[in-house]
Amino acid sequence: MTVQPWSRYLATWVALGLLATGAGPASAQRDVAPLAAPGVMTGVKQGGSPNVHVLCHVPLGGFFRVMDNEIEQDRPYAYVSQARDRPGFTIIDLRDPEHCKVLYHWRIENAELHQGLGGMDGKYFKLKGRYYYVQSLQFFGASPDADLGAVVADVTGLPDTSKVKIVARIRYPAAGGFHNMFAYKHSDGRVLLFTTVNEPHGNIYDMEKVLAGDKNALIGKDPEAHHVHQRRRGRPIRPHLHPHARRQVRRRGDGVPIRAAPHLRPSARARRQGAGDYRADWRLDGRLA
Repeated sequence: MTVQPWSRYLATWVALGLLATGAGPASAQRDVAPLAAPGVMTGVKQGGSPNVHVLCHVPLGGFFRVMDNEIEQDRPYAYVSQARDRPGFTIIDLRDPEHCKVLYHWRIENAELHQGLGGMDGKYFKLKGRYYYVQSLQFFGASPDADLGAVVADVTGLPDTSKVKIVARIRYPAAGGFHNMFAYKHSDGRVLLFTTVNEPHGNIYDMEKVLAGDKNALIGKDPEAHHVHQRRRGRPIRPHLHPHARRQVRRRGDGVPIRAAPHLRPSARARRQGAGDYRADWRLDGRLA
C-alpha cells in the first residue's frame, strides 16, 4: 500500500497533539465517554476536550426556548433570555458553580396571549450604584405588546428575589420589538442602549432617561445600524472605534450630536474571505468613548 506524504504529516501532528496535552489513547478513553443519543445528559463528559467539564445543568424548557445569555462581571449571576411559551428571562445563581440553580423567573403578563419570539437578547448595566438588567422582546403585530421592545429590571437586591422589580418598559411604534441590543457607558457617564428595530435604522436610548420615564429617552437613530444588522445576520451591533474611519455628525432626538460612520468598513476577516462580516464605527459628542 502506498502511503501519501500528507498522511505522514497528519499522523505526526496527531501524535504531537496527544503528547502536548498529556493524553494518550488510554487516558482519552478514560476521560471522554462515547457519544450518547441526542439530548441525553448522562452526567459523563460527551466528546470534545477532556479539559472542559460540565459543572452543572439547568433545564430551561428545551428546544428554542433559550436564546441569548448574559453573565455579570462582578457578581455571580447569569441572565438567560427565554422564548416561545416562556417569553421573558431567567436569573441563574452561580455562587456555587457546581450546584448552580434557578433563582428567579420573569414572564410577560398573559404570556399565552402573546405571539412571537419572546425574549431575545439581554444586557446588564450599572447606573448610580444600582444594577439593572434589560431584556429585549419581540412580539408580532396582532399580539398584545407588539410595540414593546424591552423591559428593564432592577436586580440590585439579588439574591433576594423579592427585591427584583420591573422598573421601566421601552416601547416603540414599529411592531416587532428589539432583536439585538448593546449597553454602552459613554465617557461622559451616560449609559446608552443601542437596539435594532424593525425599520431601516437602529435606536439609541439614554437609560437614565428611560428609568426616569422621560419621553425623550430616545436620543438618536442611526441608519447604518440596520445595514450592519442585516450584513451580520442577526449578530449584535458592537460599537467599535477606528481612528481612520470617516465620520459625519448627525443630530437626533433632543439635539445630541451623534457621530457615526457614514459607511460600512469590512473587517479584515471579511476582506480575506469575501464575506459580509462588517463593522460599525460609533462615537458620540465628538469625544473619545
